[in-house]
Amino acid sequence: MAERVNYAAKLGNLTSVNSGQINSDPDTIGTVAWIYQSEMGDYAEAGDTLYNGWRHRAGESGLGLWGALRILSADVATDPVFGLFGYGCEVNDNGSAYEVTPLDGVQQRLHLIDEEIYIELNRDQYTKAVVNKDGTGFTLTVDSNGTGDKHDLELEVYGLAAGSYQIQSGITPEPLPPRKARRKKVVVPVTGNGGEITVTKTTLRAG
Repeated sequence: MAERVNYAAKLGNLTSVNSGQINSDPDTIGTVAWIYQSEMGDYAEAGDTLYNGWRHRAGESGLGLWGALRILSADVATDPVFGLFGYGCEVNDNGSAYEVTPLDGVQQRLHLIDEEIYIELNRDQYTKAVVNKDGTGFTLTVDSNGTGDKHDLELEVYGLAAGSYQIQSGITPEPLPPRKARRKKVVVPVTGNGGEITVTKTTLRAG
């Protein structure tokens, strides 16, 4: 139940972007308003116009939208009513792993709420993820948005099972140092056109 409220809060700032609820004029779709006046009264600052309760100026709304982009994610949780549910994503349970297709628009953060596994990219986007439920590895399909150049992608991972891991990025496999902390950052070289990044557990416990 908590995840419903959590994800609604993540989307809250996006309600200030006009998709028709502020003004139906096609020229205004995608613009942003500053404040919603719930009483729908006539009050407005000098020079302001109210559109369906929204003040027409942007104000500092851009700061809120920047914050929204910094927290948007694909969240997977088990809802007490609906069962397995993807917030900002489509999710399938294949038995030992979850297959996730992100739909949040940013496509850089994935959270498995029940398993407490969190994955974040510092650049590029992932278009698909397969994450083992027991925290022993995952595969990301990464889109580099046509940059065309080889570059380093920083992955921040939290909640994997203790042990050593190998990373395969489509270039050369490399070891991930034994995980002693629950949070780990690692730099992964990727091709200019993206590809798959696979993280696989190789030992039972950290040495």
